[in-house]
Amino acid sequence: MDRYLKHFEKLCIGLKLLWKKNLTKTLAIRSYRFLKDFVEETKQLYGDRFCTIKFHSLLHGTCSALDFGELGQFSCIYGGNINGFLTRQLFGTHSFETQLVNRFTN
Repeated sequence: MDRYLKHFEKLCIGLKLLWKKNLTKTLAIRSYRFLKDFVEETKQLYGDRFCTIKFHSLLHGTCSALDFGELGQFSCIYGGNINGFLTRQLFGTHSFETQLVNRFTN
């Protein structure tokens, strides 16, 4: 099997396990191992520029799923919805900085 496909398969399996409604600790550990291997191999396959903080957050998805339920029920990235919230506060692209300031101070 192609090493890039095998690498991507680890991500898919790791995430699929976290979507289970009744996630057990055994499945969570299995998921973590797949995701950890995926993250570690990414640097070797693609280089440092792909190893960002959001990418690293994949490693915390397992604990979050155990704490809060299946992966689809919460966001693994704190503040991940802030961009959408801010975008809804703007009307067009003209003077967007002023629009935001006025929106939250008036």
